[in-house]
Amino acid sequence: MAVVDAQLRETEFYKFEGSTKKLLEGLDVNKDLQKLRERRNAIIHIDPDNLAITMDQQITNREELEKEARNAVKLMFEAFYLSPGT
Repeated sequence: MAVVDAQLRETEFYKFEGSTKKLLEGLDVNKDLQKLRERRNAIIHIDPDNLAITMDQQITNREELEKEARNAVKLMFEAFYLSPGT
């Protein structure tokens, strides 16, 4: 999500100063980008009472995590090739 955010801010909306949530809300982009943003936030902003990912999940949920990671890469490439500012 950090790569998507940087791409949009550097190439499409150079002077946008709001949150990534607001940026995505103002664009006609894949709605899964908001879900990816939420997932990123859950991982980065740790809540000890509600962990986004646990060690057990890293061991037992590898297939699901791989699917999630592949989808994130797909979304990143979609963001690279869209031109919402044009």
